[in-house]
This record gives sequence, C-alpha cells and structure tokens, in this order.
Amino acid sequence: MKRPLLPIVCLTLGPVLTLAAGAPALAAPPTSIAVLPIEQQELEAEGARIHEALRAAVESFPDYVEKGPVEMNVEEARMSFSCFDEAPDCMSQVGEVLEVGLVLWGKLQRDASSWTLRLKLLDVGKQTLVRDQTMRIAKGSDAVGRLEALAADFVKGEPLDVPPLTPLQVRSKPAGAEIRLDGEVVGVTPAEVLAEPGAFMLELRHPAHDPVRRAISVTREPATIDIALVQPVEAPPAVAPPPVAEASRPTEPSRIGLWTGIATGAVAVAAAGAWIYYGLETIDLADQADGATAAEQAPLKDDFDDAKLLANVALGVTVVATAASVYFLVFHDDGGSTVAVTPTVGGVSLGGTF
Repeated sequence: MKRPLLPIVCLTLGPVLTLAAGAPALAAPPTSIAVLPIEQQELEAEGARIHEALRAAVESFPDYVEKGPVEMNVEEARMSFSCFDEAPDCMSQVGEVLEVGLVLWGKLQRDASSWTLRLKLLDVGKQTLVRDQTMRIAKGSDAVGRLEALAADFVKGEPLDVPPLTPLQVRSKPAGAEIRLDGEVVGVTPAEVLAEPGAFMLELRHPAHDPVRRAISVTREPATIDIALVQPVEAPPAVAPPPVAEASRPTEPSRIGLWTGIATGAVAVAAAGAWIYYGLETIDLADQADGATAAEQAPLKDDFDDAKLLANVALGVTVVATAASVYFLVFHDDGGSTVAVTPTVGGVSLGGTF
C-alpha cells in the first residue's frame, strides 16, 4: 500500500516544483535603460533623428524599459564625472545617478564623403560594455535614414548590415575640381573618396573647364582615378550688325542757279532790245541832223547824245547779263539742272535739263 504513494507524490510535486523554479524567470522585470542625446557637431537635426530612432527601438523592445527623456548629454557626463575617456567604470556612475541598469550613448560625425556613427551600450551593475560598434556608411541622400535603421538594430542586438567602404583617390589636372558621386558633392580634387561597391556616375566640375562625367564601377579594391579637364572652346565674339540707317528723305536739288540764269538771261534780252531801240534812234537822229538847220541841230544833237548813252548802257547790261546767265545756266552746279554748250557748224547750241 505504501509503494504506490511515492509515484503519486512525485507526480503531484513535480509540476509544482517546476513552476516554482520558472517563476523567477517569468517574473523578471525588463531592464531600465537611459538613452543619452547623440553627441554631434553642427548636425543637430540628424543627431536628433537618430536619438529618436534609438528611443523608439527601446520602446518596441520587450527586454528594455526607457528611463524617459534624459537631459544630461555625453559632454556633461564627462565634465561631471571626469569621464573624458568614457571608461565603463566612470560612465557607470552616470547610470547610478540616473538609476538605470543600462546606459546608451553615441557620437555622430560626417566628412566629405561618409557618415560615422559609434554607439555604446553599458551594463551599469557590471561596469562593462555590452556592445560597442562603429557604423560608417557612404554619403548619400538616404544616409541618415540608413543610420536610423542601423541604430534600431543595435538596440535589439541584431547583426548590422554595414558594407565596407572602398577608398578612391580622385585626381584631376588641373586640381580644384568639385567631385560628385551620383550628384552628391563628396570633395575637391585631389581627395580620397569613400564609396560602397557598386556603379556610380562620377562628375568633376571646375570653374574654368568643361564638366566631365564618367560612369565608374567600385569594387572592394582601392583605386585611383585621374582625369584631365578640358578648357571650353571660346566662341568668336559676336559681331554687332551695322546700324540700320534711317531712310532719308530725298531732298530737292537747289534751283537758285537755274532761276538766276533765267532771270539774268531775261535781263540780257531786255537790255539787248533797249540797245537795239536806242541804237536805231541814234541812227534816225543822225539822219535828221544832216538835213536840219543849225538852230534845229542843237536839240537833235542833245537827243542824239542821250540815245547814244542809253544804247551804250543797254549794250553793257546786255553783255554782263548774258555772261551771268551763261555762268548760272552752264557752269554753276546746284543739282537742279544740267546744261551743256555744244559747238555746232553755225555756232553753239545750249541744251540740258532745267
């Protein structure tokens, strides 16, 4: 009757003892953790993003419970506890002040071609680093987003997918060209550029030369890239078209010479008529004087002298007016007439346009 009692007792107490042994493990509370602000220089916005990514990862991880927003940063911790080398035993004092089991902090840096994030997780009670990892990735438009994802994996203890970076020595002739990888400025020649393995578009821009674009393939082996820049071909200076002359109105040629010649010609004709008239009168008076008495000859002689004088004056006017008319009509060029004197068999002929 006693022998069956032992198995029954064992069967009854076994599960109870098993549950009692496992009870402390099931009842173990999550470890409190303090996330210090990310240390950075002139990367405040990027550092804030990574800090929030760390806090979000802690909140989603069941083994941790966050202390809450921590005002103390790494620099203040160094100054307060003389933790200039961030030694675990010194940084543990920070955790004791914050009353947490774990302390998480990090530093963010950026150079011309890459980003570097170093994160440390400290066990305060053991004064040892649980994890200490440095993540370096190539510069790019999604670099901060990749660092946020890596920070979350660091909190959870997952393997970090950080491809190695390949150094590229980029040189140009002449130096001083801006280096761009897939449109991202990563330095000025000559410079060492860090890039992940893959295909990229390398572009060099120099203020005095034409830009150069070249497709490159980056492997895990370091490489040197030398590019000779070409000066732009200067276009010949543009020749300004000749100024368009304003259409000038045709000016009428002067008619002064023409009309002066006509007027003096008319005077010459009138004077010639007067010379002929008074010349004939002198002849008539001379005939009358031949048959007149001495008493009649005196007044005839006076009339003869007057007619002769007028005839001589008319002759002189005729000669001068004729000469003036010929000058103005033939030799004076006022653009308004063309007159020519042409010798003929019987004399000369006067012709032209008036």
